[in-house]
Amino acid sequence: MTVTSGFGSADFRASTLRRAARTTTSTLPTVLIAGVAWPLYKVQALMVAAVLLAAVGVGTGSAELTAWVVTAGTVMVWWVQRTRHQYRPSV
Repeated sequence: MTVTSGFGSADFRASTLRRAARTTTSTLPTVLIAGVAWPLYKVQALMVAAVLLAAVGVGTGSAELTAWVVTAGTVMVWWVQRTRHQYRPSV
């Protein structure tokens, strides 16, 4: 008896993931961090978040304002940098 979850069998999921990995290639620049390739836009967004956290947190002393500014800045950098680089289907 084969046990499957609500999302299908493990073999089906694995083959779907392999097929998806073959059909798209990333044109995104990456940075190696601890042996893992991180997309550059994610690293940039996290760096902006750290700078905003320090600047706004120390400058205002308001946790709520700091959270809003850091979130807005991080999302903005993440989306803008991400849309600059597109995924393209492989042939």
